[in-house]
Amino acid sequence: MGVKMKSQSKSDFFYETGIAQLGLNDFQGAIQNFSKSIEFTKHNADAHFCRGLALIHINDQEGAHKDLVIAESMNPNHEGNHYQRGLIKYALKDYEGALKDFDLAIELNIYDAKVYVFRGLDKYKLEDEDGAHADWISAANLDNEEANDLIKKYCLI
Repeated sequence: MGVKMKSQSKSDFFYETGIAQLGLNDFQGAIQNFSKSIEFTKHNADAHFCRGLALIHINDQEGAHKDLVIAESMNPNHEGNHYQRGLIKYALKDYEGALKDFDLAIELNIYDAKVYVFRGLDKYKLEDEDGAHADWISAANLDNEEANDLIKKYCLI
């Protein structure tokens, strides 16, 4: 006689298993478990977000973007969602779209240096060199070494 689990418990079990697999770089396994978690709890922003991260790692940008949009609709104030979606748009050369997502991520957390770094790269692609430089300075002020390297490489100082 087995123990019956409630839907929420099953959802949590698959979500936590997916997190563990994500940490082990087992992206396919993580995707399967996040999908099962979503089957049991449809409105699970965290599972959609994490499945989106796993999809990024297997180069399914379209699927990742779809999951991140769903996660955002459920939790619009999740800064990581905007950052990850910005990275996807940047990779797809949608620099204007990426800029909007990076702006939203910074609005939600002004202390995340990596977002300033990527927004700076995005602005550089959009030929806003002054804006890129300003973002890299902000990231450098938050102790981001990559920003210092970008300043040395791309900025006349």
